[in-house]
Amino acid sequence: MRGWVFGLALTLAGNAWAADADGDGVQNPVDNCPFAVNPTQANVDGDALGDACDPCNDFVDPDTDGDGTCNSLDLCPGWDDRQNSDGDAEPNGCDDCPLDPANDADADGVCEPDDQCSGFDDAFDADFDGIPDLCDPCPESYYNDSDNDGSCNTDDICPGFNDFADADQDGEPDGCDPCPDDPAGADDADQDDVCDSDDTCPGEDDFADRDGDGFPDACDNCPDAFGKGQKDADGDGFGFVCDCDDTRSDFFPGAVELCDGIDNDCDGEVDEGAAIGDVQWFEDLDGDGQGAPGTLVYGCTQPEQTSTNADDCDDRNPLIFTGANEWCDAVDNNCDGAVDEGCDGTDDTGTGPAPQPTSCGSCASGATPAGAAAWLVAGVVLGMRRRR
Repeated sequence: MRGWVFGLALTLAGNAWAADADGDGVQNPVDNCPFAVNPTQANVDGDALGDACDPCNDFVDPDTDGDGTCNSLDLCPGWDDRQNSDGDAEPNGCDDCPLDPANDADADGVCEPDDQCSGFDDAFDADFDGIPDLCDPCPESYYNDSDNDGSCNTDDICPGFNDFADADQDGEPDGCDPCPDDPAGADDADQDDVCDSDDTCPGEDDFADRDGDGFPDACDNCPDAFGKGQKDADGDGFGFVCDCDDTRSDFFPGAVELCDGIDNDCDGEVDEGAAIGDVQWFEDLDGDGQGAPGTLVYGCTQPEQTSTNADDCDDRNPLIFTGANEWCDAVDNNCDGAVDEGCDGTDDTGTGPAPQPTSCGSCASGATPAGAAAWLVAGVVLGMRRRR
């Protein structure tokens, strides 16, 4: 059944082809003008088209290039007028820019799509990089923008890196900013080569670390004792490695020493120096019970060889002190500022005999404390007055 239908279709098509479309009595296959009446098949120029349908009489106005357009109307003699790729008024054969409907609109001699800089003259290229100046983002730089950050090499702030990547907005691209996370003026405020955002001890030198524990001295709660954790249980600002009692905030290096029998200032000594509650003492080197002026000593308890007063005018001689007997020896024995007073036969008060009588108001020769007896007396006096 299917084959019969196909055969019928071929028969009908053949009959249609063999028909006479223009009704001039000449069947289509042999009619030189199958759609134009030309019963005589007249063909003056002898070409493939009869005179009735031949637009170009070869003897009068031929179609030399055979494109169906008579020479008198041919837009592009010698070329097929029907070939027009860009759809403009010029056939390809005569179109300087067969793919450019605008036909080099910028008149730079370069057609589209080969025009690198449409609308501008491709010939102007100051840096000879092959990119016309008016379309070259960097017309004065042959290498243009090597790091592709949109900044010409001649103006690039940070060659090799993106000029526009600036996390801290300080105007210095991250790739060239030693402290990309720190804003302008705060990159390294203390000039210790550590960015402020990473600075362990802002305002101070991070590399000054005497004990080598990783904490700069200025921010180390024990700058001379290795204390990695900086533990400070009592919160007194001193770590446990240098605080002699890290359970009490009033005990720390440099604290005020009190007269309490405890080492308050963590120097290894108890109640030393000018402790709060201490007493002022004076050196008494000769042991006569009187200290020397200007020899102040502090102590919570009385130190050895000290006195509570500073009445001695000669701390090298135990027989010279305030209240001692005056001797005829050209020395102020009793520290009253006078020498050998009372040696006129009376004592210092003028009411009793002088210790060493003199004659005629002057000290007699040898009228001084004599012999062992005198030193024995001095020893007794020293023992009695040692702790006045």
